[in-house]
Amino acid sequence: MQIEGNHEEGYLNGSASEATGKLSAYDNHPADSGTELFERSKNIAMDEHHEGQLSKIDSAL
Repeated sequence: MQIEGNHEEGYLNGSASEATGKLSAYDNHPADSGTELFERSKNIAMDEHHEGQLSKIDSAL
């Protein structure tokens, strides 16, 4: 399931440096940092959506 996969892979747990495995963003191009931030926020939004949908399904059942 996507929600569990994101948490297992560390996308949503901890800081961005923990999620990417990099100690510093100093050597990154700003676009790379922007892409990582976008992907992280997209995953958070998708998880919230999926959790909401699962809640609606549980309520219906």
